[in-house]
Amino acid sequence: MIKQNASFLLLTLLYAVDPFNIGFVFGYLLLVLIILDFKNSKKYLDNFSLLLLVFSAIYSVFYAFNPGLGSQFILIYLLIPITFYIVGKRLYNDSSKSIQKFKILFLIGIFLSIPSITSVWIDIFKVGYVTLNRNVPNIWTNRIENATNMAGPMVMNMGILGILLIGYKKISKKFLLLGMFVLFFLSLACIIRLGSRTHIALALFAIVVGVLYRFKKQNFKQNIGMFILLFILINLGFSYVSLSSDSDILSSYAGRMESKTHGANTAGGRTERWVKSLEYMFKEPLGWDLNEFGFAHNLWFDTLRVGGLLAFIFLLILTIRILSKMYTLYQIDKKINIVSGQLLIYIVCFLLLFFVEPILEGYFTTFTIFCLILGYMNKHLEFLKNSSKTTQENTGI
Repeated sequence: MIKQNASFLLLTLLYAVDPFNIGFVFGYLLLVLIILDFKNSKKYLDNFSLLLLVFSAIYSVFYAFNPGLGSQFILIYLLIPITFYIVGKRLYNDSSKSIQKFKILFLIGIFLSIPSITSVWIDIFKVGYVTLNRNVPNIWTNRIENATNMAGPMVMNMGILGILLIGYKKISKKFLLLGMFVLFFLSLACIIRLGSRTHIALALFAIVVGVLYRFKKQNFKQNIGMFILLFILINLGFSYVSLSSDSDILSSYAGRMESKTHGANTAGGRTERWVKSLEYMFKEPLGWDLNEFGFAHNLWFDTLRVGGLLAFIFLLILTIRILSKMYTLYQIDKKINIVSGQLLIYIVCFLLLFFVEPILEGYFTTFTIFCLILGYMNKHLEFLKNSSKTTQENTGI
């Protein structure tokens, strides 16, 4: 079983890093492994996975009506999300220590972001940091990719400060702590270079989630100390770092924050598309063509466009289930659990990214890693509930 899980982890890492743009091959291999070992894999199926499968089926059927796309896309959208959900549950080992469970997800986040970080830093060394051109060549294909696509895979790295806020005392190895700080600041430098407002927001929300998580698990004295420390750090940050979009470091943001059509108050010009999507929900309940007004830059509305009202409804149900699971995860631990905090922050970062980007058509690899994390979360919840039940039985409660 351990060797099998090692194979699943290795293929997942190769899928995430997407060497020479052939990561999909490793996704297929994961599917083959699950089918060959279906006797063991089927025990990881649950009501949540069936809901995910129903959504995928509806979406893939409607996607089949899109001319010019190969039939393989139907199978990809149908089977790959649930494949990674099962992989997530398989990678979770009940007998492992919390720090080992933490490292698996952290490692996946590293591999997912390696191509983007490497690509951006190579471009920085070639043309410099200060530039108005946000697009950079992909390390695997050497093809120029837009900044939004390049920033997307760094979504998990944006949660690092929030995770450290929750579990820095649980991470005993200084090398790991140092590595997390280095990875975050390398990623942050890339994000600023790419001019991504979304990922800056993700980092801030991750810190908020970290504060809320610790606030519930700590006593009053500890909470006061935490807020004083945060106040000092925030003041130091504002004192020594210029946030003016006119500065050289923030040149990629020049003119984008105050723009009337693409400024922050319009979510980068997305709000108009969201309003149109709501209109088309009733006008075209079976979906509409991309040529109408392009991507909605929102997972739910872009799903509505492709899969119609039925796919949209199932995705909403799936989202509500995810939020319910997150609330349970937030409540279930009386003490700080680094894996629970890590999962909450990762899922919040993913959902926020999904709110402003065309995920299934533009960030499909990122979506499948999200499905893996959902499987990991549900298995973690099962473990916590079983542990709590065992404790109560042993104490006679």
